[in-house]
Amino acid sequence: MKIVLFGSSDFSIPTLQTLDKSSHDLISVVTPIDKPRGRGKKVIISNFRKEINALSYPNLQFENFNLDETVKTLQKINADLFVVVAFQKLPDKIINIPKYGCVNIHPSKLPKYRGSSPIQYAILNGDKEIGISIIKISSKIDSGNILFQSNLAISDNENFGDIYYKSSVIGADNLIKTINLLNKNIAYRGIIQDDSNATYAKKLFAKDFKINWNKTSLEIYNQIRAFSPYPGAYSFLNKKRFKIFKSKIILEKNMNLNLPAGSIKIEDNSIYVKTKDNFLSLLILQIEGKKKMDVASYLKGNNLNCFNFDE
Repeated sequence: MKIVLFGSSDFSIPTLQTLDKSSHDLISVVTPIDKPRGRGKKVIISNFRKEINALSYPNLQFENFNLDETVKTLQKINADLFVVVAFQKLPDKIINIPKYGCVNIHPSKLPKYRGSSPIQYAILNGDKEIGISIIKISSKIDSGNILFQSNLAISDNENFGDIYYKSSVIGADNLIKTINLLNKNIAYRGIIQDDSNATYAKKLFAKDFKINWNKTSLEIYNQIRAFSPYPGAYSFLNKKRFKIFKSKIILEKNMNLNLPAGSIKIEDNSIYVKTKDNFLSLLILQIEGKKKMDVASYLKGNNLNCFNFDE
């Protein structure tokens, strides 16, 4: 089967590598146009594009997918299938070009967690597993027929980065299984999603990463996992942003539970913070303007003269 891959991020890399090793014909890869970023306005080549170059695949970039010129270029490729992984929403005129249509890898058990942040929401909610779905792309985001679906367990100590990588690898494997199903039966339609069971993982903003110490230890622990290794759940200490990347719920220590939420206690070369119901031990952190470090390294180089996080 002749395939065009649309991708943009590290999540797309396992799919690229798996298609490269498969019996199918990956004929081109579409990526977003590289734009200057940061203070220096430098164009930074993504890891995904570096891998495309290493594997010597043609790399297409388009300013606008609604332009007739874009449509004609993609039609001339004469692909059987478009595979979309971590990419923007495509218009119907693009979706309808290939004989087998477009398929997408989505890391949730659809129709649960439609949207841009399914892994983060699964961890925030304390879910014990996440789904990896291969769907037929339709006009409505993440609502197409489910062609293949599997589950991935989430352990209590895994963070966003762990599940992001695992689901990208499993998604690539599920994709090959899906392509083989379509290759055997072009009429295969999969399972229609039940919209009445749909939930949504909306786009996340900086305010979602800020820790509210009046929440329970478990809620904050899950928030820290959901935003690690990036962008990092944060609070403010002496008016400086204080990111926390790893923590531990403390149940066994004899501590004063009557302290206000956000109170800091330093003991045995550790930092403990009072929550609504207990204490969290901070393990990996980053103060504004500094590198990420473990708590022992932080305490060696900083005199913590503040005894509670800013509200």
